Amino acid sequence: MLKARNTAMRELACELMSEVESLKLATQFHEAGKCALNESDVVLEDVDAVESRHEEMEEEVDDKLLTVMELDI
Repeated sequence: MLKARNTAMRELACELMSEVESLKLATQFHEAGKCALNESDVVLEDVDAVESRHEEMEEEVDDKLLTVMELDI
């Protein structure tokens, strides 16, 4: 039972680390001005929504990192 749980936790850790890397990459593209959210067709009214989503992404990355660290693998 413990081996199965350990295997499942390792798989989850790998998935979370992969997702964290994807989110970091998306954030880097956004900050470098290379994502669709930075294109000029984004209306000014959407700026708050974009900034809010950016903050959500940063929080999500932090949460995923904490989860991975808590797995202690």
